Amino acid sequence: MLKKANDRARSRTYYQRRRTRFENLRDEVKKLTSKLAELQCAKANNEPEWWSSWRLMAEWQRKARLNAEVQQLQLRAAVDARSTLIHEFQTLLHNQRPLQRNLIVNEGHLLINNSYQHTKTHHAAPDTEIFAIYAQELDMLYAQIDVALHNFEREYTEDCSDITQTGWKEDRKPGNFLYMNKQVISSEFQDSCNFLWQVAFMTHRQECRDQCHFIQNPEDTVAIKFRISTRLNSGRIASISQRIITRRYQEGARVVLVWKSLAEGEGIFTDLNADESGWCVATPIKDSIETVLRTCMRHVPMHVHDIATQNSEVKEFTSFVLDTGSNDVFETTTKLEELLRTNE
Repeated sequence: MLKKANDRARSRTYYQRRRTRFENLRDEVKKLTSKLAELQCAKANNEPEWWSSWRLMAEWQRKARLNAEVQQLQLRAAVDARSTLIHEFQTLLHNQRPLQRNLIVNEGHLLINNSYQHTKTHHAAPDTEIFAIYAQELDMLYAQIDVALHNFEREYTEDCSDITQTGWKEDRKPGNFLYMNKQVISSEFQDSCNFLWQVAFMTHRQECRDQCHFIQNPEDTVAIKFRISTRLNSGRIASISQRIITRRYQEGARVVLVWKSLAEGEGIFTDLNADESGWCVATPIKDSIETVLRTCMRHVPMHVHDIATQNSEVKEFTSFVLDTGSNDVFETTTKLEELLRTNE
């Protein structure tokens, strides 16, 4: 009996000890569960802000990298296009050199001999090709118009009360020149734009004038070729053959004219050439019947051979071409004002 009593006592003690341990473990589980819940709650409250910042930074870096890759591809394409353009121009100009040597000077007039007349029709194709090449660049120039306007406005204040003109000035690269002009036209915006497109045909240039009709978008594009002759200070007669293509872009609040031209030297200016790109933006003045015209042109020499820029003939050629550009701006602006006065 005593043995059984001792066994029962030991069993009660054992079970009591296990129960106590179980309760302690259960309490410990509750404490740890509560602590885990607190930690998870704290983490849930802090993680979104950290995660959001990281995500925004990652997305920004990804977009920046993608934009850089796109810009790199665009730059490569632009470089390739420019290289191809220069090569094609060099080929075309080289093929036309025999024509230029057929020009003779007779009492201040440029005459064309029989051999030139015979080959003139055979060399009409390069004009179309040059216009086609330049036409492809017009849209590229138009795409850069906002940047060009920003650079333009750095030179001017927003006050449009008077005519402001800077004329030609040497650009960053020696031999390159930049022309800027800002003018206010006292006319309604729509009338100014309509007549602006009329003067873009440059009817004041009539010497050996020829208009190309085989161009895309003829309603808003004009391509013409003409000759400009002059007597230099030395008394010699000089001339250039100029091809120019102009395209009109009509927007709601502005009209943009973009053009490209090639000036080829003739006679004493043989092998001397110049590329010109330009734009004219017409915008209305708020709460006014006046219109602002902003004009910008860039002159870039494109000589067939490596000719020294200090050469006297090069200087005379550059001066002649720059004066021609300034005179064209003056003539077209004067004609525009005459048309607007007649329309009143």
